[in-house]
Amino acid sequence: MSNFIGGGKTVAVNPSAADIVGFNPRRDVLDFGDISVHGLILGTLPDGTAAIVNPWRPENYQALVGLAWGDLSVENMGVVGNEHLRQDVGAVLSWEQDIGVREDDTIYVRSHQYGVQDVVKDFDPASQKLSFLYAGTRERLSVEDTKKGLLISFEPTGQSLLLSGIKRTDLIGASLEFHHDQVEEDNLEVPFGFNADQVSLVSRRSLLTPAAPAGAITDGDQQRSGRMQAPEQDIAEMQQGASMHDHSMHDHAMHDHSMADHSMAEPAGDSSAELPRNPSSQLNPEELELSVDGSLYWGGMSGVLTLQNCCSETLQDWKVSFVTPHSNFRAWGGKAKVKQQSDGTYQVTLRPAQWNNVIPAGGTLAIDFNADSVGLPNSGELNDALFFAGEPSSAGSGETTAESKPNTPSEAIADPLPAADSATVEPLEAPKNQLVEQDSKTANGLQVESTISGGWSGTFEGELTVSNPGNKPVAAGWSISFISDHQLRSISNFTLKQKSLADGRYEVTLSAPSWSRNESFKPGDKLRSYYQAAGDLPAEEQPFEVSAGAGADPVGNDVTPAPSPAESVDTDPELPAAAITSGDRPGTIKVDYEAPDGVTDKRLVTYFEEWGIYTRDVNLSDVDGQSMTHLNYSFFDVKSDGSIALFDSFAAEEKRFAQADQVSRRFTKEDYANVDASLRRAYNSDRYTITNSDDSVLVTSVPVGWNGTGTKDAGNFEQLRRFKELNPDVNLGFALGGWTLSDEFSTAYSTKAGRDRFTDDVVGIFRQYDFFNTVDFDWEYPGGGGKAGNAVSNQDGANFARVLKQLRGKLDALSNETGEAYEVSIATAGGYEKLENLNLQGIDDYVDFYNVMTYDFHGGWENR
Repeated sequence: MSNFIGGGKTVAVNPSAADIVGFNPRRDVLDFGDISVHGLILGTLPDGTAAIVNPWRPENYQALVGLAWGDLSVENMGVVGNEHLRQDVGAVLSWEQDIGVREDDTIYVRSHQYGVQDVVKDFDPASQKLSFLYAGTRERLSVEDTKKGLLISFEPTGQSLLLSGIKRTDLIGASLEFHHDQVEEDNLEVPFGFNADQVSLVSRRSLLTPAAPAGAITDGDQQRSGRMQAPEQDIAEMQQGASMHDHSMHDHAMHDHSMADHSMAEPAGDSSAELPRNPSSQLNPEELELSVDGSLYWGGMSGVLTLQNCCSETLQDWKVSFVTPHSNFRAWGGKAKVKQQSDGTYQVTLRPAQWNNVIPAGGTLAIDFNADSVGLPNSGELNDALFFAGEPSSAGSGETTAESKPNTPSEAIADPLPAADSATVEPLEAPKNQLVEQDSKTANGLQVESTISGGWSGTFEGELTVSNPGNKPVAAGWSISFISDHQLRSISNFTLKQKSLADGRYEVTLSAPSWSRNESFKPGDKLRSYYQAAGDLPAEEQPFEVSAGAGADPVGNDVTPAPSPAESVDTDPELPAAAITSGDRPGTIKVDYEAPDGVTDKRLVTYFEEWGIYTRDVNLSDVDGQSMTHLNYSFFDVKSDGSIALFDSFAAEEKRFAQADQVSRRFTKEDYANVDASLRRAYNSDRYTITNSDDSVLVTSVPVGWNGTGTKDAGNFEQLRRFKELNPDVNLGFALGGWTLSDEFSTAYSTKAGRDRFTDDVVGIFRQYDFFNTVDFDWEYPGGGGKAGNAVSNQDGANFARVLKQLRGKLDALSNETGEAYEVSIATAGGYEKLENLNLQGIDDYVDFYNVMTYDFHGGWENR
């Protein structure tokens, strides 16, 4: 490492500029400015020379002549404005200078070394790990099963790693290690077939990190163990829904290395050969073309704005402006600024999100949006002529102007949506009310039929059924495709894909939902789902016509009449008749409920998702504590030995929330005067601010700083503690399990040692986090029926009663000690077979209340 003393020159980095000659590592500094991580990476050329590389145009790179990255210090990097670029620069420097953790059982994946192809033999996913801690890019990662093994590679350097004899499905989530932002913001786990919560997070604290601008931080200290499970989702489906970039593959010459050898392999061919390049090439964008398609609905529109880069160079940090007569423009995948003009139209200026600021040459980018319509019909097709009021203009990389060319066909790239978990819906056109011809693309003897139960302006609804009419099971991984005149807007019990066709119709593909992806489709079985589709209510026709599977007859065109409210609602005889009334549309119900008033014993129970603070940006500051009686924090993880662990300790105890995300409560003057004196003293401490107005008092939490606090004095739990102080009548609970974390309940409860450990840990949580007074069991499910791979026993019900009886005794003893009342609740399914396994008679004496998951009352498993 160089001994930096400073006082030299500052050299701007630019992959398209001339090489840097005469750089003095003791004095000089590189200037990265605010360049995005998506527009620049560090590379090591075949001869070991350090280079600044354009990840999208490998011929454009800027060499630091006579220097390797090992010759430079972190001080030579100067102030790096982009947080992710700071992380990736630090990763490369740390690897080249042998700084940071190096564990014997871990293979460290790198991306910066041109021509290096490593081969690892005898990799054991169960006992060894694959770490991306030193990966110097988050662009153009490819993961592919080959005849020789699992090939992991990066472009443009071509660096690769072959795990000999390993397939992607052999990997285990816990064996893949990333730092926080690689997963939560750049989805590097997606090409491997994993979700973010299945892989391990490791801290990058031991790595070098360039200086950040004043007031900025560099994330990546979070740690979390992954799941001991193989990939669950189909790789193609996952990539469509993630913000990954180019996953291209190239041929690689492999060089054998032993398991412990992490050194650079000799490059294939002449190591002194230079890469093709054009040092004088400059980015010179010409124009962006904009087009819109989508659907109109009552008072609004939903569509896709497609940006096409028509120039021969990559556009980075693009910006586009256009004028529309329609108000309240809201975009996903872009930052929109809307300004009303004097003529009543609106000027919209759209900039990229953090992950889509690059549009490759000739490429397209799709931005989903909604807006309120002005002077348009309440249904039909949205197009350029209806949407734009003038000529859009654009800029990429700080230069040029572009114009919109209406009705230009676009091939949109699907941006990740923050909504549907399993559905990937590509840009679709408006519906037509025509009977659809049969499509030849079907699967495995399955057939589809549908009914219509009602409709309203621009939308109709009904039930869609996939069945296996044959006498043989259809293998797991099944799907069925058909052509529809209508866009499916939602469907609940299938994984959905849609693609618009040139004639305005839609190719719809349905496959198994995530919870039964690994199960076969048995003969005679039917899978039903409620759906909503775009378009006016079709008359005397089935909305979808499909071709049946091989050897089966085509589905008929019968339409089941819309059921009457009495036929479509199964009422519980125990409920008062007034509690269920028919809605405005056939097949819907309205449930009357009372808000909590502090007098009745009615409970209004809510759940706060721990992971919601990330992509969904849902914080406790968004929760109205006066609208509920209970709030359960989900989820804690029950281990096989009975111990209970935090799922994401960073979210729970360490994350710092900005002022805008602090919990607060506005009291009336009268309510504030009646607040307990001890709470008013808390509100007047340095943890809160108090703002008085004529008729109210606003008490707001103050952000937790880094000085004078412990490492675990922040996060959701500190917000919960303050939420409880502001809403003392709300019962706070911690929920155990959930769909993902119910895999080891059965094992934990099967032994006395496990039950002892579990009940002790529950008491310990109440002691440590004294704002909790409820423990909620969300075991899905005793006796089976949950996620594939969960531990299951026919003794689950009996063991559940044993553990609850033991827990109740310990909680009663804790109550005698603390004077607090502790509740036990159970989130339970509504289906008969699951209730039978729950052992209600055995557990009821020890349970305070049940939260029935009402989405289990009716669903696709029913035969009617």
